[in-house]
Parts: sequence; C-alpha cells; structure tokens
Amino acid sequence: MPTATRVNGTTGTASLDGTELSSVTAWSADLTSDIETGAHSGSSGWEEATPTVKKWSGTMTIDADEGKMNSAAHTAWAAGTIVAFVGTATTGVTYTGNMYITSPGSPGVDIATGAKLVHEIAFTGSGPLTPSPLI
Repeated sequence: MPTATRVNGTTGTASLDGTELSSVTAWSADLTSDIETGAHSGSSGWEEATPTVKKWSGTMTIDADEGKMNSAAHTAWAAGTIVAFVGTATTGVTYTGNMYITSPGSPGVDIATGAKLVHEIAFTGSGPLTPSPLI
C-alpha cells in the first residue's frame, strides 16, 4: 500500500538540457513510497511496515511569456532539474531534484490573470527530491 505526501509552492526554477526555463509560477510534487508489511518472531504477532521504493512526480506551471522556452520543454522524457521553493527563494524550504518530463502539455492562458501565457508541464523524479531549509 503506497503512502503519499504532497508539497507545493508558487516559485522556483527549472532547467532542461542545461537551459533554464521561464519562471516557475506554481508547482506541486507527490512523494510516495511503497510499503511492505509483515510480522516476524520478535514482533509478537504485530504487523510491521517497511518503506521500499520511494518516488516523486508532479506538475509545474511556467511563465511562457518570458521567451525562455526551449525545444526540450515540448519533448516527453527530456531530462532536467527543478529547484522549487515552499515560501520564497530566501525563506522557507528548497526542494531540489532531477526530473524527466512526462507530459509536455501546451501553452494556455492563465485563468487567474486572463492575460499571461502559461505552460503546464508534468514530470517524474529521478533519484531523491531533497529538501533543505533556508536560513
């Protein structure tokens, strides 16, 4: 049975093929772990749980008006990195990890502003999504 934790924020950066994309204006990531359960002789019959495979995936919305879109942003399985902030770039927690684009999406109009062109991209993590507190 998998367990899940969601983290999200409204600022960050992302790069694909070494080129920084436009500003990340929203992001979310689901961190999950498969759980194996069982009992052993020392558990007095109580079930014990052990996390096994850990994984993360999510979406990010980038500002498509900034002109930094590269062809990799439109390609499924393009490799990149994401640095996402809970809080701001100077306070809160930073999450950093390597990712692959799983759904490049397409540009659209930001419903909140009605004018800004945004691009929503889905990704899956490769390795850990590492949190680090900012001072």
